[in-house]
Amino acid sequence: MKLLLTFLILSLPFNANSAAIAISLKCKAISYIVCEKRCQVLDQKLPSLLIDVGNSKIERKTEKTIKLSITNIQKIEETHSTLMSFKKLNKNQEESSIEGFVNIDKFQNFTSSMTNNKLTWISAGKCKQK
Repeated sequence: MKLLLTFLILSLPFNANSAAIAISLKCKAISYIVCEKRCQVLDQKLPSLLIDVGNSKIERKTEKTIKLSITNIQKIEETHSTLMSFKKLNKNQEESSIEGFVNIDKFQNFTSSMTNNKLTWISAGKCKQK
């Protein structure tokens, strides 16, 4: 099944102006901001993202690993980028406890925003094929 999904993704028409999204990407932040009442720049424990489009999942690592499900992938032609939204559900699977997005441009630069009911985390950096 995974082989079939990989073949289907690779056989889609490629647009040179769209973001280059591989099956798996490893992204490392170079900037990191956390906002509660006020926003502050953090320079320690910069987050990294492991994105697996084939399995529709993202693993976000800082102090601990958070596993997120990709809910939508969309090409944005105006900015030549790919936008992925994600969420992590509470244990009762009714309400999302964390949600956000990752935007990756054609040069594989990324911007990510993640929120829950108290905090917002914003990071930016560079991705490469895993």
